[in-house]
Amino acid sequence: MPNPTTIRHHMKIPRGRGILNLFFYPGGEISGRTYAVCGFTMFFLKWNLDRIIAADIFGSSWPWAYMFPTRSLGDLSSESLTLLFWMGLSALPFVYTGIVLTAKRLRALSMPQKLVLLFFVPVVNLLFFLVLCFARRPETINSSPTDSVCPRWLPRSRWGRSAMVMVLWLPLTAIAMFALQDFGWGLFLGVPFGLGFTAAILERASGNCLSVRSGVLTAFYAMLLLFSFLFLLALEGLICIAMSFPIATPVCILGAVVGSLSPRAGRSCFAIFVGTTLFMGFEHVYAPKPPTFSVVSSIEIDAPPEKVWEQVVTFSELPPVEDWLFKTGIAYPVRAEIDGSGLEAVRHCIFSTGSFVEPITVWDSPRELRFGVSQQPSPMQSWTFYKFLPTSKKVTFHSEEGQFLLKRLPEGGTRLQGTTWYHNELLPAGYWKLWSDFIIHRIHVRVLRHIKAESEKS
Repeated sequence: MPNPTTIRHHMKIPRGRGILNLFFYPGGEISGRTYAVCGFTMFFLKWNLDRIIAADIFGSSWPWAYMFPTRSLGDLSSESLTLLFWMGLSALPFVYTGIVLTAKRLRALSMPQKLVLLFFVPVVNLLFFLVLCFARRPETINSSPTDSVCPRWLPRSRWGRSAMVMVLWLPLTAIAMFALQDFGWGLFLGVPFGLGFTAAILERASGNCLSVRSGVLTAFYAMLLLFSFLFLLALEGLICIAMSFPIATPVCILGAVVGSLSPRAGRSCFAIFVGTTLFMGFEHVYAPKPPTFSVVSSIEIDAPPEKVWEQVVTFSELPPVEDWLFKTGIAYPVRAEIDGSGLEAVRHCIFSTGSFVEPITVWDSPRELRFGVSQQPSPMQSWTFYKFLPTSKKVTFHSEEGQFLLKRLPEGGTRLQGTTWYHNELLPAGYWKLWSDFIIHRIHVRVLRHIKAESEKS
């Protein structure tokens, strides 16, 4: 005989008021799928509303000011208080809707209504949301053989378990990127390994304890979800995600393999999480001095060194970019200007993100031009779901010195060689050097080809 309570909660809502009742009427029940669709829809609506308020109306740095208001709004100026007021006011209907939807979902799962308070707990509310999306009624747990080995709180689908893994490790990722601004071993190796290890544990809990392949798949899906989440919320740009993928994904898969074979995975997972957190803090405080690298590029020009020298010291506007790399947000050179002449001169190399200020250290016309770097712009813009956004994260790439060498060739031409000395605070240094060298070489080629074209005009 049906439960009267169940019959009451499953009463149909009048069709004409279906949407309004769904979001604003506290009674009734909703399925996990409806709760998930409504939750994600409201989340992205609120996220973009905050973006419009912060970036377009108040001109604040979004989304980082939104995620960490104490860093950018700590002055408590009148404008900052106004921004916080309007963001808080705009959040009220979303808070009410979230409470209503959560209450409906708790009722459908026969869970205490007081658990709706978890809706207001940061980080925990994300995991709580996933649990409500995939959890099942007590009477349906043993409805099939596969359900019998799967706890009530654990999603039955692989994507659901992957989403849960992603949410568990997302806070530590955000702390490293935005709070500590530490882009080292902990972020690129510790987090992916721990994420894969956790995925294997959840696969064990779901009944797939003997399948290494199952743990690897769940870990891979979790990594994809993490990258997608960072991209869709404009927390990280596409080019940064593309560069992180080759190092993070294999480490994640390795973590899943180790987790699948580990006899005491539960305790080990907790130890990995705590150890990664502590190591990030240690890395942030006692960061080693990064090594200095150099990139050398050259080109032969059918013009004498005296002619080429004029284009080296200062060059005109470069043509629009055609290189796909610079269309992803990587900063590229636009033109070069100079104030003064000789050792007292200061060169300004204008990039798409700002200007390099380069005091001249060697002026040996027409053989060598060498300069330091006293100021540099951001090395990139974040190409996100919302196109380009200026990055406010810590600048990890630092150009230290530059040089142009001009050598006269026997036939009267010039071999022009450009060199950049730099250091990169990203770790592991060997991996990120591959990307840095590649990008700097492409920048060199763009400048050298322009100098060649201008020098050979006459």
